[in-house]
Amino acid sequence: MKYTVSTKHCILSEKSLKHITRHIQKINQILPNFDPDSVSLDLVFKRKKERILSHASPTPKASLAICFDGTIKMVLPKKPLIVRFKKATIDEAVNIGFDRLFKEIETYKGKHFTNNSEFYNHDTIRKVGTGILFSEPCDVTRSDYFAQRRKELVEKYIKPSGIKDKKIIKAMLAVPRHEFVQEQYRDRAYVDASLSIGEGQTISQPSLVALMTELLGLSGEEAVLEIGTGSGYQAAILARLAKQVYTVEIIEKLALRAGDTLKKLGYDNVQVELGNGTLGLPKYAPFDAIIVAAAGSKIPKPLIAQLKEGGRIVMPVGDRYVQELKVGIKEKNRLKIKRSLPVAFVPLKGRYG
Repeated sequence: MKYTVSTKHCILSEKSLKHITRHIQKINQILPNFDPDSVSLDLVFKRKKERILSHASPTPKASLAICFDGTIKMVLPKKPLIVRFKKATIDEAVNIGFDRLFKEIETYKGKHFTNNSEFYNHDTIRKVGTGILFSEPCDVTRSDYFAQRRKELVEKYIKPSGIKDKKIIKAMLAVPRHEFVQEQYRDRAYVDASLSIGEGQTISQPSLVALMTELLGLSGEEAVLEIGTGSGYQAAILARLAKQVYTVEIIEKLALRAGDTLKKLGYDNVQVELGNGTLGLPKYAPFDAIIVAAAGSKIPKPLIAQLKEGGRIVMPVGDRYVQELKVGIKEKNRLKIKRSLPVAFVPLKGRYG
């Protein structure tokens, strides 16, 4: 789901940003069967002075008071939802706005879906022209089903996102993302969205995987280090574009599962290691490129030390709620940093996380 937040004459507090993030996560959970491109959310908060009358004395007196006007517009197939609200503080405005929006979503659900099972059904859905997904079994037994979905992924999301490298596009067409997600999410494997892989972790949205890969500038002869194996999907993409991929995962269950999947699919040039990724892999260093699939407050020093001169590192940097994808190029043992775009990743775990 795409969303924007804008303010006028006011600044959102960290508390408000956390509330907004939590509410948007909830919306993503209760609207599981929509194409992300068919849903958008726009939030506007405005600080203003309003004249009020006080009746505390026999003669009413006018005075000015600060208030916060808000509007949330959610565009859904068939009908947009719009809620307006006004509160004395911006935190109150955020909470009352989303409370009203959730009530509108429940009303919308009742009008356009016959029952909850149809609304929440993950396994028997299809997309129709309006963007709403209705109950109908997906023919995943067809040998070309997922191949066709990958083509749609590339044409609908990857190319429009600005990816031009033909080798990356070829890799996105070849790697079976559905093999790297949990069974209940296979029908959504080729939508441009992150998905849960368990253990509190996610598989990144494909367009972001493609972008981070492109930012590495691989030629095909590199040794690449990945921090945060997760599902193994990013490593599989890298395996088609580099000579050797080393990937580190701190969660044992994910490391074992990713290793099994990569081995089953024949990615022999990927080596999965269990460990603290913020320390890198000194025994295989130096690396031509390093990619970090989790966000930290800064790029860990051990990773900089293990990067070859002239090598590139791509990593999301920031706190839990505000992050920016950064590209570092090592020159004379120092990183020259370039900024890319705002992103949202799970936190980097480990000593330098």
